[in-house]
Amino acid sequence: MFDMNALLANAAGVTQSGSRPAKTLDSFPLIPQKSKKRLDVSSQLHLDIGFDTEYVYNPATKQNDILSYQSYVVLPDGTGVPGILYPASAHKKDRLSLKNFLAKTLTPLLKNEQINEWPGSITLYAHFLRADVASFSDFWSDHKILLKGIRSTVSSFKNRYGIDFDEVETRREKNSLITFDKRTSPPRCSNVTFTDTLLITPGGMGLAECGQLLGLPKLTIPAPYSISDMRQYLKGDRRGFEAYAVRDAEIAVRYALQVKSFCTESLMIERVPTTIGAMAVSRFLKTIKESGQSPEVCMGTRTISQQCWNPDTHGFRTLKSTQSIPSRELYETFAINCYHGGRNECFMMGITPESQWYDYDLAGAYTTGLLGKVRISGEILLG
Repeated sequence: MFDMNALLANAAGVTQSGSRPAKTLDSFPLIPQKSKKRLDVSSQLHLDIGFDTEYVYNPATKQNDILSYQSYVVLPDGTGVPGILYPASAHKKDRLSLKNFLAKTLTPLLKNEQINEWPGSITLYAHFLRADVASFSDFWSDHKILLKGIRSTVSSFKNRYGIDFDEVETRREKNSLITFDKRTSPPRCSNVTFTDTLLITPGGMGLAECGQLLGLPKLTIPAPYSISDMRQYLKGDRRGFEAYAVRDAEIAVRYALQVKSFCTESLMIERVPTTIGAMAVSRFLKTIKESGQSPEVCMGTRTISQQCWNPDTHGFRTLKSTQSIPSRELYETFAINCYHGGRNECFMMGITPESQWYDYDLAGAYTTGLLGKVRISGEILLG
């Protein structure tokens, strides 16, 4: 049997040294070893943080001037800690990064011994998240990829709630591992997750309605100030401005925790879904299991496993996903295609007048139109 390495060395005109053993194909494994530089989270401590931003639109720059970043941290014992941070100026260059915002929010808690270790996981809550999360300076460069568009807003889980119930019960939010300080022991690393409380309200309720449900009313802005110019409110009544701003963050996190309690105690589902629709689906699937039936048999699905490369761990990981069986796909595709709509046209014959023409689209046209129909009597149908 010939030596492949020696053959290649001779062909290349390279003289192999006998001081070190020659490398073979076995020296280069198919699956590399996991990186030893990957940091783990600091601790098992979890913190829920509501956050909000106040800003005014600047017509000169055609951008928002960020006035403040406010937070409301709920400690494990339920105690709330309000906070507000002001950027050095309203210019875009002075906006806080997400990492800086969290560091400045959590560091005082350690110094004041309100927490005794750096949290290993953090969930950030905001009502209509899209309006606030883009206020961080590093959002567009570092964190935009973590967020998925859901019902015109954003939330940090990977898949959409769909008609096929894909992975609803096992859906996990995508975490962003952020390293705050490597010099400490252990390093300050936290998994950060975003959740939009707008998606867990019936009918997309506003923050004021959520506050009423909690008995925590949203504060009003007194005259002569207005929501359109919060800068004047800050200048004229700083204390009132801060109370108003922090209350919004408090309502967001308190409402989210109330929903979490409802899911675990009333619905008895282990993981809290990130949309109100997914809550119903999770409870439905749990009911099927409790009745001794198989969700896969009832729903016409199957679980498949596939391996994919994880660049963070430099290794393969096995992912499980739910797919429809062929017989379900046959009928499901037909049903889905029925909702694709038709072609609508409006036209005139002959010479048409010169004018501006508008095509109006009614939101929820089919359901809205059906509301005007007379209720059909079963007795008439049966003769």
